[in-house]
Amino acid sequence: MEKQEQKELIARVMEYQDGQAFEKLVRSVQRECVGIIYQYTIPLDDQKDIFQEVCIRLWRYLIEKKFQERNGGLHGLALQITRNLCINYLRLKKKHNKVPINILEFERKNISIQIPQYNEIFSEEDQENFKRFFKSVPREQKVVYLLRMSRGKSFQEIAKYLKISVNTVLGRMRYFRVNFEKNRKKFNL
Repeated sequence: MEKQEQKELIARVMEYQDGQAFEKLVRSVQRECVGIIYQYTIPLDDQKDIFQEVCIRLWRYLIEKKFQERNGGLHGLALQITRNLCINYLRLKKKHNKVPINILEFERKNISIQIPQYNEIFSEEDQENFKRFFKSVPREQKVVYLLRMSRGKSFQEIAKYLKISVNTVLGRMRYFRVNFEKNRKKFNL
């Protein structure tokens, strides 16, 4: 979507509370928002709830005329809201989630990360590409990623669980992210 078209749609939503204009705006940021939610490996039902909450908050920002065209514009605002909601979700869930991940079972059964079935957002090709990327990541990085993102563990908890230093955990997580960025084109992500 071009900037001029986006500005016109934002103005229509702010002035007239135009639902169709808002729907177009949401579609322009939907893939990135859902991608962020997926990165936090939140269960599918909760992913849908979080995305719905992102839409509600965006609507409020626009109709209450709080939105200002700044760093990243609407796209940046949508992504920031999404990240914050995911972090809040994991903080709340962390208090109730005490089940450790069984790494040996993960490897023995060759289980890969489950990608939610967002057919309109992630094609089967995208899902397969991410699975191929995840299989290429070193085991140590996979373990830290899964404990952090799917179990919501803090870096200190991961270090204690794996009996390694916090700096090692941080390094492995950083290398996972570096590998992801470096291999995005290779795996068409």
